[in-house]
Amino acid sequence: MFFTMLSTTATVTKTAVFDSSFLITVAIIVFSTILIAFINHLKKDKCLKSFKADIVTVFFNNGQNVKGRLDVENTGCELISDLQGNDEKRSYIIYKDEYPNIRFFVRFHKDMDSRRRKDRLRMVKKTYHPNIFRKAARAINIFFKIIRDSLMDIFTAFSGKLKTFNPSYASSETYVTKVNKEAVSSIDTTYNPLLEKYIGNKIVCNHVFNGKPYDIYGILKNYTAEYIELLDCEVQSDDFSLSEADLVLPRTSNRIRNLGEDAVKPFALSEAFNLDIYKREIKKSIFENHKEDEK
Repeated sequence: MFFTMLSTTATVTKTAVFDSSFLITVAIIVFSTILIAFINHLKKDKCLKSFKADIVTVFFNNGQNVKGRLDVENTGCELISDLQGNDEKRSYIIYKDEYPNIRFFVRFHKDMDSRRRKDRLRMVKKTYHPNIFRKAARAINIFFKIIRDSLMDIFTAFSGKLKTFNPSYASSETYVTKVNKEAVSSIDTTYNPLLEKYIGNKIVCNHVFNGKPYDIYGILKNYTAEYIELLDCEVQSDDFSLSEADLVLPRTSNRIRNLGEDAVKPFALSEAFNLDIYKREIKKSIFENHKEDEK
């Protein structure tokens, strides 16, 4: 009789320890850990990521240049050398805290193979004067950037409702909330209405190096909190020149100052200046320039 009661007690204890809510909590913890690691892996600057696997030359502020195939991670980047030889230094690692020492990343067109040059040309055609579908996709992306803070409130409200219907959810709420925070924080919230209307257009970027300003002409492809990406860049100066290259520049020492498009139809501002009219005329001029390119 005693052994029967002991066996029954052990069975009840075992059932209590490994009930369904406990197993669900363990599964959520494991899934959350894997998902957070995956989200952190994806946290890479979009401007730098567009140069990934290409041969890139990094210009440092101290005058040093390093060249290699670019690999980008969320903790930094690596330049892998294609040269065959006895040199054991086949790669150069740049950690994220060293990024302030970089002047810019350069992708020279001559360093790209024929396949990558064709891919790049297709990308430039899509970027320069984008069509309505690409503009709509970017507008949707901007919408999610703007409402990022509200997404966390939505997750919180949803979690509260879920606890009402399923009390066992409370034990795993902490881990689900952590995943929500990581997912929301991974959304790049960089949005500048001054720059948005010039995405896909030629601009003039003011680049400052050692206290001296330079004008960089190129097509504005993208921007993030840290970098600006320009295509088909050109720099002409007495002590520095650059052409047939794409650049990723840190925003700390670079500012987009001017629209570089040539107006197809000149327009004059009235004496009674109206900002709305100015914006409308600028958009009209750029639109007419787009139509000229399509002919």
